[in-house]
Amino acid sequence: MRKKGFTLVEMLVVALILFIVLEVGYNILINNIKMAYREKNKAYIETQAKSFLDYIFTSLQSSYQETIDAKDNKLIFIVPKNNNQVLFSENTSNGVKIEVTYSNNSIYVQKTDLQSNKTSNNLVLNGNIKQLNITKQNRLITITLVVDFKDKKTIKTYTLSYTIRN
Repeated sequence: MRKKGFTLVEMLVVALILFIVLEVGYNILINNIKMAYREKNKAYIETQAKSFLDYIFTSLQSSYQETIDAKDNKLIFIVPKNNNQVLFSENTSNGVKIEVTYSNNSIYVQKTDLQSNKTSNNLVLNGNIKQLNITKQNRLITITLVVDFKDKKTIKTYTLSYTIRN
């Protein structure tokens, strides 16, 4: 008379197969989570870089054009206070002076209210900037931003050109 059930060898084979399947599934899950985190981080850094350049471009457009200067890899200009439209006035004393500088793999944006002399400092893309070049040739301002995503040597270059109006 034969007994019903599984032998010890059959149970061990099933356990081994189950262990292998679970191990493969776990590795796939962990790799997908890591990849999703890297892609999320990369998208965040790219969004910050594009937002920074967009902010600089719109600020340059609304600035008092005669105040725009780029020297020593620094960008300086004055915009109207509270983003008001530019009035046809040479008086910039009620504006906000913006200075963009690069140091320690980060971009610093310093805003100074010219009436109250209050200053605020903002840090952009802390540690992800490999290089920032700001040049001025005649009326052309060129900003080249090299961003290090710190993900398998992914480096991307963004360029912004702005012509100062007369």
